[in-house]
Amino acid sequence: MNTYLGISAELGPEDVDPHVAAEAEIVFLEGYLFDKDKGKDAFIAMARACRAAGGKAGIAISDPFCVERHRADFLTLIEHELDYVIGNEAEIKSLFETDDWEQALAKTAALCPLVVCTRSGDGAVIVQNGQHTDVSVQAITPVDATGAGDGFAAGFLYGLATGADIRRCGEMGCAVAGEVIRHMGPRADCDLQALLRDKGLI
Repeated sequence: MNTYLGISAELGPEDVDPHVAAEAEIVFLEGYLFDKDKGKDAFIAMARACRAAGGKAGIAISDPFCVERHRADFLTLIEHELDYVIGNEAEIKSLFETDDWEQALAKTAALCPLVVCTRSGDGAVIVQNGQHTDVSVQAITPVDATGAGDGFAAGFLYGLATGADIRRCGEMGCAVAGEVIRHMGPRADCDLQALLRDKGLI
């Protein structure tokens, strides 16, 4: 996969409308923008404006190499500015330079009230305020894993936004990711609401 940020690489705090941020119940930040100093400042501005108005701000860690380049800044952001973190095993481990994903997850959960660690065919582990929830997945032979993480985040956040309990949020994320990896390309090939309805998740 070739990551291309396009014009978003120029995003800075001056582009953050505090009124828009304040109206958001949930803000989702994309970790790749951390490669730019202006992007880091924009993240902080957006997260603070959202949280000050009672919303929740969080991040997808995005890539272990991105974490390696900005580890200290990631950890500071997670601890002081965010309400949730979503990452896969490799990304979570990279935060604390360890090969033990469970240890890394525990350390991340000590910094942030809601941490989601996706584990490919092993499902996902969610830690919310110290409580662990394991979410299993249906065994699928992936055709193309591109977009699986984004699909998971979309399903998970849909659940969060609609008031689902945390297990149901994880199940929604796994269902969407499972659909995305069944074919080439990063987008779902079906009506996702219908998919979630068929699985009894909505």
